[in-house]
Amino acid sequence: MIIQLDRVVFDHTSGAAQTDSLSIRIDGATAAPDWVRGAAQTSYAAYALVPTMNQQIVIQADLSFPQPPPGPVQVRARAVNQSDRVLGNVVEALVPPQGGRISFNLADVQMWDRGTGRYAVSWQWQFQIVGGNSWIDLARTDHVVFVTLDVPDAPWTQGLSAADQHLWPWTRVLTWACAWGAGVTLTSSGRSPAARKLLRKLEAGLYEQGRRDTVPLQYLQVDKSDYTQDFPARIFFCTAFLDLLDGTPQPGFTPQVNCSDCSSALATFANALGCRVEQKRVNHKDNFMLRTNRIVLIGEADDASETHWFGYHEFVARVRASDQIPLIHDACLKIDADKDPTRSDEDHLFELAEGMELGAFVDDPPHFRYVHRLFEPEQWSAGVLADLPFRCLDDCAGQANQADALVVRRYDGIRADLDSLLPVGGVVGPLDLSPPLLPDFTLYDRIENPRQWSNLGPLLIRCADFFYMATGERADGQDRRLRVSIAYSDSEAKARDALAWMLAQTQARVSFVARGSLAFATLRNAAVYMIRDNALMRAVNVGRNNVELASMVPVLDENLQRSRRPGP
Repeated sequence: MIIQLDRVVFDHTSGAAQTDSLSIRIDGATAAPDWVRGAAQTSYAAYALVPTMNQQIVIQADLSFPQPPPGPVQVRARAVNQSDRVLGNVVEALVPPQGGRISFNLADVQMWDRGTGRYAVSWQWQFQIVGGNSWIDLARTDHVVFVTLDVPDAPWTQGLSAADQHLWPWTRVLTWACAWGAGVTLTSSGRSPAARKLLRKLEAGLYEQGRRDTVPLQYLQVDKSDYTQDFPARIFFCTAFLDLLDGTPQPGFTPQVNCSDCSSALATFANALGCRVEQKRVNHKDNFMLRTNRIVLIGEADDASETHWFGYHEFVARVRASDQIPLIHDACLKIDADKDPTRSDEDHLFELAEGMELGAFVDDPPHFRYVHRLFEPEQWSAGVLADLPFRCLDDCAGQANQADALVVRRYDGIRADLDSLLPVGGVVGPLDLSPPLLPDFTLYDRIENPRQWSNLGPLLIRCADFFYMATGERADGQDRRLRVSIAYSDSEAKARDALAWMLAQTQARVSFVARGSLAFATLRNAAVYMIRDNALMRAVNVGRNNVELASMVPVLDENLQRSRRPGP
């Protein structure tokens, strides 16, 4: 062969989203490779509709001559039949005798007509000796091309520092976001209507993951989530959440999600596509619980609506430019969409927020907006809205990200309660991480140093999760499973700190029962937390059917006391 194609480069000019691919990567740990001759990796590219509109898109390719060419050579590429023509064809360009990196214009680009999505693009590259009549096949290249609405927004970036490069949009995120939000195009009405339509698609796509057949997402009642944390730093464990979406949760992670997970995922996915959304939270102005109207949580059927108590609720907002009113998208739940959501009858219509106005926190609103459909009338004037900074993705290395102020206030109160209830001077026992003995339960998995606990850092020195399935009469033919955690600190004080930080990140109003050196709190039968001296234990319902956790406290405490003997 006279000439060979060595590399195809889509992202070749920093900060040139008008004519160039966006900077992307596979995930936080893996860069997205160029197409390279002989390499097996998938080649990815991403283009944004808004900046590229009416612009000339350019790609680059490395070409070389294994032997001197007989004359001037030009190269082009044509879209392969049956492949997607979203990037059209590669216009011919002359290759200098020494080869090298050549810029090529794209023609017949269709992405503005096709809109957002994930596309398989294949090109047949060809060369021609100038003056000759025939084009000779050179190589075929296959690529995956994502089309977004606009350049990415926080928590993503297009910066060039080493830290920034880990926050280029991940193809794993783009794959899901483009599947849910496919087919949105720009119209003469501009960017805003397209963003609204795209957000509605993403909101529905995420919510519907609670109704899929394989590993459906389930709402996590009150307890701390596997996928977000607010201490010691605010983090969205995006990789773990993507594994859940892929149907393969990481060891020790459950399909249970809460509003923090859903709002973080929706905002992260939406801003990877350039939707420019923010994260918001509403909580009671006096730190009490907020009671909802009947709602349908993610993972539940429309005929299973119930009222709930929320310590807070997080959601996503797109601010309308004309009046700065937040327009709400919430993939965690469906709200009551009746003409009058305050009616007490059983006949209700439930819908996603779909960009509904937030509404005012007043007793007599002129119109029913999002907060009035979500919460009972008695709560309407009690809510306060907070802007939330984006959580770090997987870790906060090199990023300033402090614990949330609401979580800190909750920690202070819980820590004070523990000090007032428990005596000092208890036994600091050995680190017994043998599986708890639970009658009528069978142990089926064990996870050393689970993330929820190990992320507390120096407050804990060892921890483990144990997963049990009820058997016999305890099971009663139902899916009753428990996650039991054991954790140890090297002092009473650190154990109380660790427990207070864990409970501060839950949805529940925490009330302890003290029995000597034991204190425990049951969170609406979703979880029970226990502390004895420097040892902590937690039991969480993770099956479809709940175990009565209050009845488990004596046997759980027996296991705690088993390790309460003096150390050597």
